[in-house]
Amino acid sequence: MAAPASGAPATVNGTLCTANEDARFSCAAKNGKVISICASPDLSATVGSIQYRFGRPGAVELAYPADPATGRTALTWNTQNHASSQSFNVVFQNGGFSYTVYDQDTMGSGSQNGSGILIEKPGAEPISIACTGPTILKIDSLEKILPPTPAP
Repeated sequence: MAAPASGAPATVNGTLCTANEDARFSCAAKNGKVISICASPDLSATVGSIQYRFGRPGAVELAYPADPATGRTALTWNTQNHASSQSFNVVFQNGGFSYTVYDQDTMGSGSQNGSGILIEKPGAEPISIACTGPTILKIDSLEKILPPTPAP
């Protein structure tokens, strides 16, 4: 886990992103925690930075990858189609855990079913942290930027 730097930049709009970053995904979760994916405004498949963050404004508990400039290869993208819904996912591995940030929509309705993060470790019960508050959902904009998640 990355410890917050002393004098960490201020976050904006209830996200863990700074004023010079674009929140591609962000929501409030239980216990006052926030789940955010923050990117530089110039993010593309070849330039820019992107990073997952979890914690509270001013007290980020996990920032992955440690160097946001490597986020274009450290984070991956996939979609999962279900009977009546579709899930847009950003996936990464860290410390033996698999993290999936998701936004699930009911197909054809445009309504949000649920968003959050699923944390899995082999041999352990998965942990699901659902969004409980306002959500910024631009996660699908990452489809042509991040590499596809490798098949298991």
